[in-house]
Amino acid sequence: MAAAGAEGLRQGEADGGGRSGAPEGALSPQLQEEMQEEMEKLREENESLKNEIDELRTEMDEMRDSFFEEDACQLQEMRHELERANKNCRILQYRLRKAERKRLRYAQTGEIDGELLRSMEQDLKIMNVFRFGVGMNI
Repeated sequence: MAAAGAEGLRQGEADGGGRSGAPEGALSPQLQEEMQEEMEKLREENESLKNEIDELRTEMDEMRDSFFEEDACQLQEMRHELERANKNCRILQYRLRKAERKRLRYAQTGEIDGELLRSMEQDLKIMNVFRFGVGMNI
């Protein structure tokens, strides 16, 4: 756009409407008007481009904020998953210690009573549920 205007100005000079050794104030009224119009077009284009840059910056800021929000949500979700896994781990450790105490009691007495057997079977079922459940969450 600016190149076309500059080309028009050069043609005006070649036609004798430009500077012919006269001071700058001696430009023909037509050439002055053309230059004024071209300057106004360039100012408008410049303003339009500035507005477009501002809009693009705003859009970039919004996108960055959106990504930060998504990251924050993912982080929070991962923390909740970690808390659940820690809780499951503590439960399993408790169950393991309990099973160890039962095994020691069996080793000392050599007897398996019904309560001990039912308790151990229940613990085994729970541990399998946790093991498979935690494995699937990881």
